[in-house]
Amino acid sequence: MKKTLPLKGGAGDPSGVPSPSRTRSALRAALAAPALLAAGLGLVPDAGAQQALLASELAGGSHTILAFDETDMSGVVAQESATFLALRLAGFAERDRLRRDVPVLVGRDGPAPAVRLPEQGSLYLADTPDTTRLLRVDPTGRVSTLYDARRSGGPSQLSPWIAVSRGGDRVLVATRPTVGGDVHLLDVEANGAPVDLTPDMDALEVTPESLRLGDGDAWFLAGGELYHSDLATPALPATLPLTVQLHADDGTSHECWEASYTEAKKNDDTRLVARGP
Repeated sequence: MKKTLPLKGGAGDPSGVPSPSRTRSALRAALAAPALLAAGLGLVPDAGAQQALLASELAGGSHTILAFDETDMSGVVAQESATFLALRLAGFAERDRLRRDVPVLVGRDGPAPAVRLPEQGSLYLADTPDTTRLLRVDPTGRVSTLYDARRSGGPSQLSPWIAVSRGGDRVLVATRPTVGGDVHLLDVEANGAPVDLTPDMDALEVTPESLRLGDGDAWFLAGGELYHSDLATPALPATLPLTVQLHADDGTSHECWEASYTEAKKNDDTRLVARGP
């Protein structure tokens, strides 16, 4: 049986979840316009429109994302042939899942996991025939591609783990070594070109769940080494020894890992690279 899913991130409800009346109206419009599903228009709704978003399941488990204007319920295909992938949020505790002022992972075990951003909409990870995309549904319901990881067949080359700043305005992503092994910083609101935090470096085997993004710093582990990138006013070289802690909280168990770094392979005013014990 084909399924139609409401996608979070649209306007109306402050949480970004379409209201039941909006969802019913959109469903009626979708059923009344079957030609739209096959059109494959690939259009993005106007940024100023109030949108209700639905993902209509196709054969093979992929989805067509439909955007409906609430004023007249006219619709366009915002994204076709998209297969939603697992998405994981690094650096935030499971106990925060009901908060509205920090990014949280929602629908983790559902058909379309998402990271809900405070006042910035929601993020989804999806495969299309030739690329893996990190999609943003902004508060107005507009769908845009925040990050595009091109591939030529085979599995996704983008890690399912992302880190998000507490305000939801910046995102950290990592690619697999086969396509560069890089870490990129994304500006959610500006949606500009990704900033490569690991330029001129060999491909890194990034530990994806170690991604961390603070107000002015980014941290991650790769090959047993700690990497730090200053994103604001330069604060390097770092003062050694440096102690780093990773805290995991799944709601039932709590674990904490700690490592101290007394020496660094590189510690200048642009980058810190240190190997753990």
